[in-house]
Amino acid sequence: MIKHEKYLEALKEFDDFVTIKEWAEKFKEKYPDDIDDKNENEKIIIRKLVKNITSLVSTGKWSSMLLIDK
Repeated sequence: MIKHEKYLEALKEFDDFVTIKEWAEKFKEKYPDDIDDKNENEKIIIRKLVKNITSLVSTGKWSSMLLIDK
């Protein structure tokens, strides 16, 4: 499974709206082996995941799969 597919799998764990930070934390919990630098500070790891997920969301790649609350 490709990393962006794993992001979506982590999102499926939720039943309601979530923040991207919560989504990133769930991804880290569910796929710890996909964290690039496990020796980094926890906050930095989450910040990088948030950045990656935000970037993918903003491209519109998942627009048919996500409901965004503005």
